[in-house]
Amino acid sequence: MKKYLLCVALIMYGGICFAQTTILPGELWKHKRFYMGLRAGGSVHSYDTQGTAYSGSNVKNSVSFDGAVHFALQLTELFALQTELAITEDSAEVHRKNETRAAFGVPQYLYNTTYTFTQRSLLLPLLAKATFRPGRLSLAGFGGMYASVPLNKLERRDSFHNESESASSAIRMGLAIGGSAGIALADGVLFLDVRYLRDLGNSRFNTDIYKRNMLSIGIGIEMGFLSF
Repeated sequence: MKKYLLCVALIMYGGICFAQTTILPGELWKHKRFYMGLRAGGSVHSYDTQGTAYSGSNVKNSVSFDGAVHFALQLTELFALQTELAITEDSAEVHRKNETRAAFGVPQYLYNTTYTFTQRSLLLPLLAKATFRPGRLSLAGFGGMYASVPLNKLERRDSFHNESESASSAIRMGLAIGGSAGIALADGVLFLDVRYLRDLGNSRFNTDIYKRNMLSIGIGIEMGFLSF
């Protein structure tokens, strides 16, 4: 009798362990060690000129069509570290009134001009990410820092004088925060990504010109690799 009860206990224990560790085929996408994704979308860039040589100027926002690839290391089923490669482009229009002066600093006349600053950048974020996966949904929040690496020289065009010139610019750091919501389709997740980014330092063209803010919205697909 004791042997019989012992066998029953072992079978029940084994069944409980199996139920706790077995992952259903439709749940495999939730239990991956690595995730890789692609997304495309757009971003609205605004420019803060306060405290710069262009302070008080009227600045027009710009819109960029962006693309990105991301890689995430799932540390636990909830938390991950994610890094990305994202390309974006700036085209800031700064409308301002300038004054010309003759010899000895005597004012001559005022004129209106538009300075257009254009540049492409590679954004390299490092994000802490928390993801909840109820049912077939994937809900995530993330935050961290990024480096903005210039892909070309910053170009400035002066509409009044019809002149263009360019200058090298440095890597800038910034902060990012956002979230995503997706639904599992087969082995991947189709997701919507929304984020806000702000540079910590000013962009420069011989002098400080503006601090950049970005609101980005993208749609993408994510795949997981190597199960826990």
